[in-house]
Amino acid sequence: MASASNGFEAKLRDVGNRLLHPPSSADEHLPLLEKTESYLAKVEQQPCMSTKITLSPLMEALVADQILNHGNGGVKVSAVACISEITRITAPDAPYDDNQMMVLT
Repeated sequence: MASASNGFEAKLRDVGNRLLHPPSSADEHLPLLEKTESYLAKVEQQPCMSTKITLSPLMEALVADQILNHGNGGVKVSAVACISEITRITAPDAPYDDNQMMVLT
């Protein structure tokens, strides 16, 4: 698992900011989500506060309409894979409220 190094947090911040204003093309969107999932897989469960803060924009972006209502099924699946990683990282605390989770079903 990755430590809370500034370099790794910078990568998380970068993908989070890029997902807040995602590309419209699935050809550009999918690699970004795949990179995001690979970074999230390296984050330890219950990370330090600085990593939690770094994850906030990313968590917000993953449940935005631009991603969850994307016309490409692959984008939606990749987003849900990232949300699954977020859920693992934040367990036992719920990362999203009930209304946000209902959108995923």
